[in-house]
Amino acid sequence: MVTTEKPAYGMRLGAREALPLLSFVLALCLATLTLWIPAYWPVAVFEISTFLIAVMVLVLGRVPARGKYFPLYALGFIV
Repeated sequence: MVTTEKPAYGMRLGAREALPLLSFVLALCLATLTLWIPAYWPVAVFEISTFLIAVMVLVLGRVPARGKYFPLYALGFIV
């Protein structure tokens, strides 16, 4: 029997999902690059960017699929 349903494991990212994800990756990369600077501003910039990404995820307001709350969990653990 042949079905035309798409597999459940495939996922395509739209602009709403890609922007927070790319921002999150960029924040982690910049935090890694500024890890050895003995000042407060790298930590502050990382925390501010984390809060801004969390706000962006909430404002975009896309309800995640059941059991897929990764962005808010990841941002919550970072803070």
